[in-house]
Amino acid sequence: MNLKLIPFNKNLFWKDWKITKWITILASILIFFDMPLRIYSEINRYNVFIKRIKDISETMILNKSLEVGIEDVFNHIYGITPYIILIYPIIIILILFGEERRNKTMELMTYMPYSKYEIFFNKVLVGVTNIVIPYIINGIIILVILATHPVLKEIKNLYLNIMWIMNSIIVSIAIMSFSLIFATLTANSIGQIALTSIFIYFPAGITVLLRINMEPMMILRQGNMLYDRFYKISLIMHKFSPVDYIRFINTTIELIILIIVSIMLILISKKLFDKNKNERNGELLQFKNLELFFKAGVTICVMLTISPLIFQRVGKGSIIGFILIYAIGALIGLFISKKCIKLSKSSVTT
Repeated sequence: MNLKLIPFNKNLFWKDWKITKWITILASILIFFDMPLRIYSEINRYNVFIKRIKDISETMILNKSLEVGIEDVFNHIYGITPYIILIYPIIIILILFGEERRNKTMELMTYMPYSKYEIFFNKVLVGVTNIVIPYIINGIIILVILATHPVLKEIKNLYLNIMWIMNSIIVSIAIMSFSLIFATLTANSIGQIALTSIFIYFPAGITVLLRINMEPMMILRQGNMLYDRFYKISLIMHKFSPVDYIRFINTTIELIILIIVSIMLILISKKLFDKNKNERNGELLQFKNLELFFKAGVTICVMLTISPLIFQRVGKGSIIGFILIYAIGALIGLFISKKCIKLSKSSVTT
């Protein structure tokens, strides 16, 4: 095997594993209480009722009800697993990159006999390992529960369990890959978590922001043609948001697309990581030419967020009020963005 293609380094791997294993254990426990334990509870309720039923038709109804209940668990109709799928990968990347930069560990590693390729590869490998373990463990537990139950041991239920494992892992890796982009664009933990949180909702969030800005001005009203078109566009935009895939078991095509996107994001992140500079560690952004983009983005987002709230109260019906309020919103956003960059730079110099 070509070590240049697969630069696995056990020292780097175990170093990163040691600082992230606690979050893997926590995720495994939380998923256990949310998935296997809930399935077990559904079965216990079924067992209580089935003892009281003697009619065959009622038994069939109860069996069907149990299967529907299990499907609801897998589809995350309720529970905390969707939040784990969303937050867990982001935390892993935050620990592996943002916190490593904050603690100067990343900088130290670059002076050791490790290439950037090795550092990046092993961090991604640890991230994937962290994601896979909780779902495999809990998936096996669920498999045992289903396989030993007379009603639920059918192939379709076992298949549903396998699909849940695959779905959870693939979606989590996609979110991890998405977060990885911002880990290589930013130079500290705050910047990483802030930009990841904003942009993970961005495709869907931008339509929400536009809607709340157009509604007070009566541009967008339910029932008109523009509203219908905007609604259709918002549905499409949701498909570009990783958050849209965390709640239900996705189709095979969607999972394949997520795998391809994840690989692309990891490759892009690798290129960005190669260009990361130690001297910018601790600052908000890794690349100086992104500062203008950051200022513009924060300015627009803040303007679109706070301006309609003010406009509804004090500026409704006034064109001058509309212009002034949005100008004030933009100035506030610009001030916040400049302050963030300034504070991050001052923290590095001190």
